[in-house]
Parts: sequence; structure tokens; C-alpha cells
Amino acid sequence: MSTARDIVEQVLSPKMTQEIWSGNYDKVLPITINGFDLAAILPAVFYMLRFGWRRGKGEFLTTFGPEKGTSSQQKRAVTMARIADKLAQDERFAGFDSEAEKVVLGDLLLCFCFVNVNNRLGRDQQVQRVAPVHYMASWVDLPDWVGNMRFVPETIVAMLANQDGEYVQRQDALSSVDFPIGPRYEENVLVRAFYQG
Repeated sequence: MSTARDIVEQVLSPKMTQEIWSGNYDKVLPITINGFDLAAILPAVFYMLRFGWRRGKGEFLTTFGPEKGTSSQQKRAVTMARIADKLAQDERFAGFDSEAEKVVLGDLLLCFCFVNVNNRLGRDQQVQRVAPVHYMASWVDLPDWVGNMRFVPETIVAMLANQDGEYVQRQDALSSVDFPIGPRYEENVLVRAFYQG
């Protein structure tokens, strides 16, 4: 069974992996990234290589949450019943007016789109995220704990794209790096290896 490091070595080369997978990389001191979980970082790396920015807070909570209450109270209030009720008010969801129709809409969304906290069943449970239909669409709003990984994906992307500065910048597809930021899938070696999945 391949380890995460083996997979990275196959994609990036042992030399580049040795340079990245170390706490002694001078360009990023004092950050040490030899203890990161690759599975937790890769979705953010893929997203940043494609679009050049980090996903942040989306509008899911402000759209479906209540206007009043603490942050945790607002999050707990976002249930499938509340989402279905809000969507049923939109003319694009005509035909979901009665309570029974809203229940059907909520069940359909829970089957195909949304995931409750801890995968609990029921329309009265807090909705945690949208089920990914693509590896870059796994979160609606980033969970609070993702803030603890701040700058680790950015650092990896900046090293792969060979960029300096506070922010990663989109690059021309004709740039001379193997991991350009922002062009099509086929033009980035790392994204090309995974994009069909």
C-alpha cells in the first residue's frame, strides 16, 4: 500500500518531495510542514492551482441561517427543513408549496446534495456541507477548524508554482513551470494527474 509520501514522490519527483517534505525549507521558515495531513490539504491545493485563491467563507450560512443569534446558534438552525422552506419561496422551485412537497424536496436534497452533521438522518438536524460532485466542491462554508491550516496550502502552491510574495498569482499557460496557477487542467502536471477523478 502506498503512503501519502510515495504518491507525492510519484507525481512531483523524489527531489522535489524531499525539498517540500521537510522542516528545513529556507523559503518558508519558520513554518514546518513535515507533519501535515496530505488528504486534508490536497483539496485546497487543487482548488488554488485551478483558481488562484483560497476558498473562504461562503454565503451558505447567511442565505439559510437566521439573522439573529450567536454563530453556533445560527449554524445549528440551518436544517434541511429550513433550507427546503427557503427554497420553496423561490419561484424557480415552483410546485413545492405544501408541507408534504417541502418534505419531498428536503429528502431529495439530503439524498443527493446535502450532508447533516455526523451524517445524522432527519430534516431537523444541522446541515454541515454540500456533498461533493467534484473534488473541488466539497465545502460550502469552510469549517472553523480549517483556519488552523491557514497558509499551509498556500505555501505548497507557492512552492510548486515557484512564486514569491504574499499572494499566489494566476499564471499564463505558457509559463515555464510544471504547476502553473489558473490555466486548464491539462496544463498543470499535478491537477492533470487527478482531474478525471
